[in-house]
Amino acid sequence: MSGLTDIYVITDSRAKELILSFLRHYLITWAESADEYEIPQYSYEPEIILKTDLELMDYCEQNTTVVHTIYWKNKSDSFIKHGMVFYTSDQKMILGLSVLSGTKEKEYLKDLKCFLQSDLGYLTFEEPAPSNYPDFVEMVNNYNHLDFEV
Repeated sequence: MSGLTDIYVITDSRAKELILSFLRHYLITWAESADEYEIPQYSYEPEIILKTDLELMDYCEQNTTVVHTIYWKNKSDSFIKHGMVFYTSDQKMILGLSVLSGTKEKEYLKDLKCFLQSDLGYLTFEEPAPSNYPDFVEMVNNYNHLDFEV
């Protein structure tokens, strides 16, 4: 199997419905990659433990400075292998796709930017998205000057 390219695009919205629309559009059928979600994420002594991605989406939509991540496996036969959401510390959200490298990554990036009505996105390789808007913009500027411009 080829390596994976990660595609990240940022949006001002943290809406659950936007995430569900993203999943239906890009993955069609999916499975959560986690069994539960701790608040704060990765805490040994969590304040809250949520059982589903839907619960976490609701929580992060209401608690707009919570930083958290959700990963999904694509159950459909596709070049898109994973979907991701990264909630940022500054009330934004980054949506991401992991696609097989060499399978029109630039076109997926352009499409995701259009889907989210955002001008800010980039391609990377096995690297998590930043946790805030300024760091995301820096990554866009660092990566897009390479041969990734879309």
